[in-house]
Amino acid sequence: MEDNKEEQTKKVGDGNRQSLLDVVIDEYNKESGSRTSRLLLTGEIDGEKLRGDVDEEVSRFHNNFISNYEKTHVLTGALLCINRKAVVHVFEAPTPILFDYLRMLKAGASTNFLKNARICSLTEEIPREFPVWGFRVLSQPEEEFVVPDNWLECIFQTLQGFLELGREVSGKTDPQQAQKYLETGQLSRTVAAQLPHVERIQGFVKCTDLCSVDQYLEIYDTPIEFTLEGELVWPVEPFLRY
Repeated sequence: MEDNKEEQTKKVGDGNRQSLLDVVIDEYNKESGSRTSRLLLTGEIDGEKLRGDVDEEVSRFHNNFISNYEKTHVLTGALLCINRKAVVHVFEAPTPILFDYLRMLKAGASTNFLKNARICSLTEEIPREFPVWGFRVLSQPEEEFVVPDNWLECIFQTLQGFLELGREVSGKTDPQQAQKYLETGQLSRTVAAQLPHVERIQGFVKCTDLCSVDQYLEIYDTPIEFTLEGELVWPVEPFLRY
């Protein structure tokens, strides 16, 4: 019995046993390659800035942007140009890269090709759904768009449709096949039915409850400045209300 106690004590002393925190950290690090941040952005094509072929210019802009990071980071997602009037972009990349992308879409930036762009969501530390990044032009029939009472639900439905698209693309084992399918393949009825029509995107850009790119960057990409009017010491100063 004493020998067993000594052996257990020795194992603990040698550090052979992992704590629960160590196990959690190890599992977290193992899955780090499959986690990312995800941006959902919508906007209208600015015809005054894109005077040439819309498809070619939008595709070239994003391919050039992605090529700056692809050697060191994995950038995935899907950019849909709907009826060549509006875009909706799900972009999976590290948060600093997503902010670099948003800075290029500020209202006064020469690189901005959108008007009334809105940030629908930006989430971090989530599983990656898309295996590649692709650009696709969709021709959708016009439909009547009823302004919803709950924009959050409408945004969730849009994001859910993109996630289904990502899972469908992930079913292609070969990256080249996945790229081709995302850009030109025949989408399943389930996925096609969930992708947004241009009227919905135009509804998003008119929604003042959603941050514009400039508003979002002003909130989350501006250094916090503290103006200290004085130090609080004990006893409490008489002019303070508590």
